[in-house]
Amino acid sequence: MSSVSSGMPFSSESTSDLHTAATSASKRSKTVVPTWETIWDILDKGMATIDDDKAHSSSSKLEKLHLKFDHTCFMEEHSLNREQCVAEQLNATATQMFLAQAELLRLQQGMAKGQE
Repeated sequence: MSSVSSGMPFSSESTSDLHTAATSASKRSKTVVPTWETIWDILDKGMATIDDDKAHSSSSKLEKLHLKFDHTCFMEEHSLNREQCVAEQLNATATQMFLAQAELLRLQQGMAKGQE
């Protein structure tokens, strides 16, 4: 257990025969078991990376929402402008029709007076 916390090389060989274990361990590559501090550092870095990814994802989602909101505002403004333009055209047409009817009535009255 002390080899785990100290970062000492770890071998799967039995330690009953120290000479045999030392000889066979030196013939193959040794596995270094990380210390608890190293494990915690790796975990902390991993959690920080996850938090950064979450923040980036949230930022991207917020940016998309801003774009959708801006687009919706633009479309509403465009729609209102179009409605206003159509209303102005209808008002102009109605005014022209009213003026034409007034002119026609005036002409009819003038003709009626001329016939009397």
